[in-house]
Amino acid sequence: MRMSGTSTFQWSFLAAAALMVIVIGLASDPVVSISVADDGNAGRRASARAARQLGDRPKYIIPPPLKDLGRNYKVRVVYFVPTDKEVKNAYAEKIEVLMRVVADIYRRDLKANRQRSRGLDFEFDEEGELQVHLINGDHPSVFYTGEPFSVDRLLDSTQNEVLQKLGDPTGRACLIFSEAGGIAEARPAYPYCGFAMVSGDMLRDEITATTIEEQIENFFDVTPVGEGDDAQPRNKEIQVSNGVLIHELGHIFYMLHDTSDVNRNIMAQGYHNLGKMFDHRTASKRLVRFSPHHARVAAATRFLSESFDERDGQNPALEFTVVRPPPGGQHFVELNLKMSDNAGLHAVICMQRGGGGIDALVGGAALKGKSYEKTVKFRSPHVFLEGQPLQYIINCIDVNGNCSQAAQISHVGPPER
Repeated sequence: MRMSGTSTFQWSFLAAAALMVIVIGLASDPVVSISVADDGNAGRRASARAARQLGDRPKYIIPPPLKDLGRNYKVRVVYFVPTDKEVKNAYAEKIEVLMRVVADIYRRDLKANRQRSRGLDFEFDEEGELQVHLINGDHPSVFYTGEPFSVDRLLDSTQNEVLQKLGDPTGRACLIFSEAGGIAEARPAYPYCGFAMVSGDMLRDEITATTIEEQIENFFDVTPVGEGDDAQPRNKEIQVSNGVLIHELGHIFYMLHDTSDVNRNIMAQGYHNLGKMFDHRTASKRLVRFSPHHARVAAATRFLSESFDERDGQNPALEFTVVRPPPGGQHFVELNLKMSDNAGLHAVICMQRGGGGIDALVGGAALKGKSYEKTVKFRSPHVFLEGQPLQYIINCIDVNGNCSQAAQISHVGPPER
């Protein structure tokens, strides 16, 4: 599927299962094989050096206050409340706390991945405070969720009402806290916008504090919250809810799923150690992170890039084909890949869906120049299973933050004899 006009594509953070990242080789051979990806060691060494330079320090790392970076491309925060739900206490203060956590992780991890970015920018009000748009919905929750519950209906109906009330979303990555129902989804969109929606349930008092100091302390609090069999340690609930925010925004910045390191990668569900990113003793280990491939793509978006030509609104040309259905019992598939851009290519990532697994990021590379055309060999993290459906999805981003997506459907053929 190619990104163009107002088309969107959607990812669920629950879909990932087992991913493995490998780099597209850029040699001149007719068939380009691939090598194991950069594991981020350079970034970890940089973080360790920074930690050693801190000297005397408080017990925890406290994310700094949000400030207006002066970007034209910002995160827009919305709190959406249907007619049958109540506005949660101190919602604006809690959301600001959450955004400080999110912004700090993006800023620090992009730096650790050697990407040049000051981090995320947000909308601010006239007093210089984070602007949280409170939207009182026109209908009860069931209107938005449908009955039975439908993710697409909830996204469509909420998105339409937000657009009606707030206007043109161009240049805005819209993060919606919804009281309509439990959800964690994202819809990247063109041009330079997108919607991520999470449940307003994370604004409960026991999950999100009204001060950043208390929130960071709570990352280490194992007091049970919830009732009966549903009770969970507070720090577990907090790390998941805060991690989901970081993950879903990542999809707006054209990141795909990535469980090459399932216990650490944010674009899987590797945020269960998020609290340790705010402990001086463990922060340098980067126990929660973006992969180098995803950091490269995100840093090129207009929401995070420090250098791009805003006049360039042309998406890269992107097309590819599966050379032949891969045989069952094998690991490799070949794709004919062709990309070009009027200003210059920047990065590409490729995800495999199906074929014996669920989602697998199987390729990523930095690009240079205005064109790239090669036959590329990808390695599946799982042996291909005969007869299984197979899909490949590729995102290509240029030097000015324009992104295209293409997809091809195939299948796994019979084993070779």
